[in-house]
Amino acid sequence: MGRLWIARCALVALAFVQCREEQPSAAPQSAASASALPSPPPAPTASAVAVDRASLPCGDALLGADASPGEIDDLSMSHMTGDRVFVSATSFAAKRTVAYVVAPGGATRVGTIGTMPSRTIAGHGDVVVAEAHRTTLCKAGASVQIPADPQGRGDWLVTSFVDDHTLVSVYAETISHGPPCRRLTGGTRVVKRIFVDAVDLDAPQPTWKTVSSHAVPAPSGAACRSSIPIAAAATADRALVVLESCVQIDAGDSISSQHCSLAAERLATGTWERFAMPGERQDFVTPVAARDGERVAFETAQASGAFVVYRLEHGAFVAEGPARDGDPLAIEGTHLLRIDARGTHPGPSGLGFRVFADELAGGAWRSASDALETTSRAWAFDTSGPAPFAAVADEHATSFRVATVRAGRWVVEATVP
Repeated sequence: MGRLWIARCALVALAFVQCREEQPSAAPQSAASASALPSPPPAPTASAVAVDRASLPCGDALLGADASPGEIDDLSMSHMTGDRVFVSATSFAAKRTVAYVVAPGGATRVGTIGTMPSRTIAGHGDVVVAEAHRTTLCKAGASVQIPADPQGRGDWLVTSFVDDHTLVSVYAETISHGPPCRRLTGGTRVVKRIFVDAVDLDAPQPTWKTVSSHAVPAPSGAACRSSIPIAAAATADRALVVLESCVQIDAGDSISSQHCSLAAERLATGTWERFAMPGERQDFVTPVAARDGERVAFETAQASGAFVVYRLEHGAFVAEGPARDGDPLAIEGTHLLRIDARGTHPGPSGLGFRVFADELAGGAWRSASDALETTSRAWAFDTSGPAPFAAVADEHATSFRVATVRAGRWVVEATVP
């Protein structure tokens, strides 16, 4: 089985995701994850019932003539309230993003909310949609423009998150490493400072403010060593940024990254704390950071083809239970989502993926669902509520499924549209 490709993404503008393809492993199937569970009931389809558009977030969006966004290439999701989620589907060919409100039993089409690149910022509570040059608060029946962050910190927007009525953005200011980096490695960057900015979405005139800033220690040693953010998460009062540091080698006609290590910078209760991972990082699977700042999940050399969840405490990464099969997708509190490339019904390209939900119990992670299968990398996940949500679209599909976990099974809430 070939390795599962997942994109390492860094937000370089509030609505634009720049990705670097990476190749985590297709994990062997564990006995727990392969447990035979009953098949879910047939999926309901999107509701065609007329609704009062004044009750929909961004309800002033254009309805458009088409009921579908076209072939779906990207999905993004925000958890509204209770069991309702706001999902936006983007078609690169059609150059448009169409949004839906999904609840148990069906979905309601909001309309075309933007052109690409356009995404719903992850979070819970208020719904915020970001495009390359504007950010929109989706209120009931209306869309309200949010002013650009005047701080415009550094050159790297690491992550954004909506926490109830607050939009939080985390920036990394980077600088050139300088000597001994030269020639091909002359552009090597290191993180100098982290900024956390926030805007109150309930304010009559929303204004960005800096919540906290933090100076990051420079990489040690005499080598040309980079330092970049590769994962991050944030809430209104917490932030976690995972940094990767590698020695950059000028190989004559290419650059080689060696001797990589990880560190984490965490903001909690107004104080920053640094955590260091012992030893070298041997893989290139993007870590996943928890928004509560308590955990990071990533593959290690000792768990090739699998990953470990680490709890951050006393300045160190502490393994939390044995390795889990596959690659991590999202983690929050006691919820963990992971994926492997062992789908039983591959798509036209021969790819098939399985998504599993895990839960923390007795100090270790255990399986908490059957498999949700998909044949495309168009997916979005939410772990901020009592139960995880997933939106997945199969390869070349013009529709997507929204599912949640109930009693150990993925249950499809709606197939949209």
